[in-house]
Amino acid sequence: MNSLDELTKQVQKLRGPEVLKGVFLNAWIYGSLSLSVKDRNSESSEESLDKLNGACGHRDILFRAVCDRLNLKSRRIGFHNIPIQIAHVGTEVWIDGEWRFFDPTFGTFIAAIAEPNIPISLDDARKRFPDVEIRRTKTPAYQGKWLRSVSPNSEVLPRGTMNHATGGWPILKPYESYLYSDIVPEDETGTFVSEMAVPVTETTQIELSEIDLQKSHLDLGYGQTYVAYANTLGLSHGRGPLTSLSIDLRPDAEREVQVSLKTRYAPLDRIVGGVRHTVLDFSEAALTVDRTESEDGWIHWRFPVRPEGSTFKISTLGEVSAIIENLVITSV
Repeated sequence: MNSLDELTKQVQKLRGPEVLKGVFLNAWIYGSLSLSVKDRNSESSEESLDKLNGACGHRDILFRAVCDRLNLKSRRIGFHNIPIQIAHVGTEVWIDGEWRFFDPTFGTFIAAIAEPNIPISLDDARKRFPDVEIRRTKTPAYQGKWLRSVSPNSEVLPRGTMNHATGGWPILKPYESYLYSDIVPEDETGTFVSEMAVPVTETTQIELSEIDLQKSHLDLGYGQTYVAYANTLGLSHGRGPLTSLSIDLRPDAEREVQVSLKTRYAPLDRIVGGVRHTVLDFSEAALTVDRTESEDGWIHWRFPVRPEGSTFKISTLGEVSAIIENLVITSV
């Protein structure tokens, strides 16, 4: 049994309401992982547990990996243009017929004042504001042994800047970030990467239209993941931010993948793509991307993907605007 299976087993043992599983997992990740990415080689949940460290993205991946094993639907929530951190991610889990928001980086959740120990969704929290409060669970951190029971007790976070438990530096303004921030960036400057995670097997065939890519959440096999501006390349709406698309491909074995793209507005020679692998490999074979173009306006990229994962990034040359009409990802 690996560390991820062991954590899942402990969450499964909890007695009481189903929401306690989310409360415990949120508190455990917050208290047990240092806020560091030192000596990491991948974004895998197994490495987060083996090294007990990770930034917000690693924690979200770990949280959702456990949810997958518990058959709980989950999705990533991304924050942009927030104070201090600039960007941040949290996790929502579908429990008892509702989305419930957790932030395993800080051990926090949002609750209605009338029900202080019941996490609610981010969307619900924004609709109810100011009749909500941000709370931090008081569950003890992992100390070499597992807890036999969990209490949902939590404490209200005061307004202002919050520090992380393993570092004394100010790092997040919770009320401004959760309740006021842009979930989709709308600033005139800077860059933004739309990220989507895609499992790759022998039979992978994913076809996404412009309408699909305009949705705020996509489910490509790992539960619903928040993806902003996924239909946009270059200068969004002609003004900003400058966006690109990063496709995190997670294959079950070494495979070849073809990514096909059809856009409008930008010339095809201004759209570029490149691959990198989680396991570093600078050989020509690993980095070779075979690109072809068809007369009907499609670009096709063919390249290798490898466990623990490979990332294909699509962007534009210069400040041009492009709208993605179709995106197809296929095992070949």
